[in-house]
Amino acid sequence: MLGFYLQRVPTRGLLSIRATRLLADSMLAGDATGMTKIIEAVDDQQLEDVIEGLEDYERDFNVNAAEAGVPILAGLYGKLPESDRGMFQLSPDIKVERVVLRLLRAVTDESNRLEIVRRALESAPLFGRFRIVNLVGHRDGVGQELVDPSTAERLEDELRDQIVSRQHDALASSPALSLLYWVLTTSEGSRRADVDEVLLDDRVLAATLADAITEVRRQSMGAREVRRESRLAWEPLVEVLGSDNAVEAAVQRLTKAHDTTPQLAEALDLARRYLSGWRPDDFRGRTDH
Repeated sequence: MLGFYLQRVPTRGLLSIRATRLLADSMLAGDATGMTKIIEAVDDQQLEDVIEGLEDYERDFNVNAAEAGVPILAGLYGKLPESDRGMFQLSPDIKVERVVLRLLRAVTDESNRLEIVRRALESAPLFGRFRIVNLVGHRDGVGQELVDPSTAERLEDELRDQIVSRQHDALASSPALSLLYWVLTTSEGSRRADVDEVLLDDRVLAATLADAITEVRRQSMGAREVRRESRLAWEPLVEVLGSDNAVEAAVQRLTKAHDTTPQLAEALDLARRYLSGWRPDDFRGRTDH
């Protein structure tokens, strides 16, 4: 019934506006079930616009909105499709994060805010937990200091344990390179053995290689066309796998796999080029992704 109501709107833009209004009303009322129904009724290609539109209601954000909204939105990290976008458009995950940040800032009581964060971490997928822990923590460049330093450290410790746990299904279906690189850098290398162990699982290794693909966008002055070129986040990949030789061994191992996806096949081809000594003209070491 809700989907029928939304589809009666004549244009895509009006549909996004109406869906945003319905989603905001449910969130401000603390209605998590209503939010879920609306999100499920909206087409995946439009959901990004709907989430972004929630920022227009920031002045009305309150504790009820945060209690309902933060756990629901945390479940969307990594789920929204990466459609073609211009040079300076924000990624879907950043749009989700902007709303989550504003909701948490609307909660002035620190113990209440932490409880909301905890509930979000309990329900979010692994990558969502990673984004939330970074958002509320104290790391330079990413942390917004929404919890006290000791709590931030404890949340990080818990997340590192979850990432390198013996249950690999969640890691194998997540951006594994980003997560394992974070484990190593934030633990100052003390979790090296744990990372090596999870990489023995071919599914995790494949997810790590596939996650190494990054995209460089170029646009000539005055041109409308945006050119896209694939790269590898080479230095993080080498650090996570351990060495250039380890990358080569991983490529050989995964080349023999029977379930290679198009993304993994592209990553393997790029890795072979990097191993041969090729680098893109603008190579400067680590590529952000």
